[in-house]
Amino acid sequence: MRQKLLFVCLMLLAIAGVSQAQEAKPGGPVQRLYPTPDTAEVVIGDDGGLVLVVTGGLSDGCIEMTVVTEQVGAAWFVDIYRELPVDAMCPQVMSTYEQRIDASALLELDADAQLVSVIIINGKIYGIDRTQIEDTPGAQAPAPLLNEYWVRSDLDIQTVTLNQRDDDSADITISIHQTDGCALPITRLYGVWDQEGQMMLDAYNIIPINASCLAIDETSEIAVGSGMFYALSVNGFNVPHNTVTTDTAGSYPFAIQTMGVETANVGWVKMVADSDPTIIINVTGITDGCDFPIQIVLGMHVDNTYTVKVARVLPADTACTMIAREFTVEQTFSLKLTGDAPLTFIIGDKTIVLGAE
Repeated sequence: MRQKLLFVCLMLLAIAGVSQAQEAKPGGPVQRLYPTPDTAEVVIGDDGGLVLVVTGGLSDGCIEMTVVTEQVGAAWFVDIYRELPVDAMCPQVMSTYEQRIDASALLELDADAQLVSVIIINGKIYGIDRTQIEDTPGAQAPAPLLNEYWVRSDLDIQTVTLNQRDDDSADITISIHQTDGCALPITRLYGVWDQEGQMMLDAYNIIPINASCLAIDETSEIAVGSGMFYALSVNGFNVPHNTVTTDTAGSYPFAIQTMGVETANVGWVKMVADSDPTIIINVTGITDGCDFPIQIVLGMHVDNTYTVKVARVLPADTACTMIAREFTVEQTFSLKLTGDAPLTFIIGDKTIVLGAE
């Protein structure tokens, strides 16, 4: 317990230090902006190695970029972002960017002896086609081609299990159920850059749209990583477990339970000038006697169509009393619009179209 209290004190001091450092910066707190890439290709560099070339457009003249890469299984994640003060003054002119990134990771085997199959650049998926390399053996083989014939879909997560250790960290595994033989599960565990002690797990399927796939019925388990955290979210849903304040080592399985929605409403929230567009989502439904909080998550969007998830996270072995009761949940979300209104929201079996603010 003394070790836990010491860790908590150190974390609070670190958070205070970060806060003071941000306040001391000209312009105040910072933000991260992730531009969507327009094009991506792999080329042969001047030294003969592989280079990923990413280009895109920016709505202003602030073009200083940071690039972070990470390989997780068959996926190579490339994060390209700008880190700016919230009140940064950028030249209000359209501009473009080009990033040339060492892509030698595409030729390296991971711990499970598999090559990278997809590149995910700021959430955009590119499949890797090595056919021309295989057809051209030798040192002068061409670079692999990239294609966008992949789509993202939900991953059926049966349980999320935290195996907590005595050092206040936990190994995280998920049990998944697959019905599509072509679906490739993608997982990534990472810390929230501006919120000390918070971790996020993104887990989803990607499927090639130009493939003939077999129907399967398989359940498997994936080890996704480990960490020490105050808060953990899985696909945006908060898991009620805190490794720092939980004294007992052991296995803690949780289930993400989708809730049925009876009614759903989406509306604009009146905001001050220059604020991001903000919406409020209100849902109602029927639940049982378990009082675990029901959460709303705004999922990935395509153009201006958003998929909204309504669920709760509870210990997998929880026995709920079968007492029907109504629930009402509402939550606000700030949006980064990619085009003009209207916006479309898919909530359960309901589709809501929201006009201009």
